[in-house]
Amino acid sequence: SGSSQKAYVPRIIGQLELLVALHDEAQGSLTTTCVQLDKAFDPPRRYVCSDSFPAESEIAARAAPHKEAELLGSYKRGMVFLATGQSGDYLQVCLAGEGAATRLAFVPRVFGDLELLMPEAELDEVFNPPR
Repeated sequence: SGSSQKAYVPRIIGQLELLVALHDEAQGSLTTTCVQLDKAFDPPRRYVCSDSFPAESEIAARAAPHKEAELLGSYKRGMVFLATGQSGDYLQVCLAGEGAATRLAFVPRVFGDLELLMPEAELDEVFNPPR
């Protein structure tokens, strides 16, 4: 029939249930890289840009936790990332896609000695800082 179909497999991270595209060699579609996380966050954690993140810069979201991986998008300062884990210097995050789709991506937490992303302060810490 000439129509293209994609297969999806379930992936569960904590209480988050996702469908991830299955690689199809015949169609030459991109593979979904299976990554071993150093840490898994359950529940997911919110990360925000640190004070040292340059205001004019953007942070790259990639398909795998290395700078040569496919670029999925870039985000300006002020973006809040929902991290589900960490692999090396990269955070595994959930990005909203078209419609209701959610996609896993990796963003650098640090760049050399520069901290780019940090955990968002809990409300209790903001209103009742430690003494």
